[in-house]
Amino acid sequence: MASASSRAVFLFVVQQGRRVRRLVAPILSKLCLAVLRVIVTSVVFITCAALTLRYFGIPVPRPSELLDRFEDLGRLARILS
Repeated sequence: MASASSRAVFLFVVQQGRRVRRLVAPILSKLCLAVLRVIVTSVVFITCAALTLRYFGIPVPRPSELLDRFEDLGRLARILS
């Protein structure tokens, strides 16, 4: 049978865990909302910029071409290192 002191310690640990969760939950939710807002804003901005450039006749590379360029930069960095 558990003693009263061990039960008190258990209840204290549970209460502290709830306190920590109560403190961390709002911060974590605000952080997740901020990250989501940044992602959505950047997608909208990039889409608008690409559409504007195409409207004015400036060639815009496809995403696959951009990835190829980044791979080429990675190869160059490996050669130079």
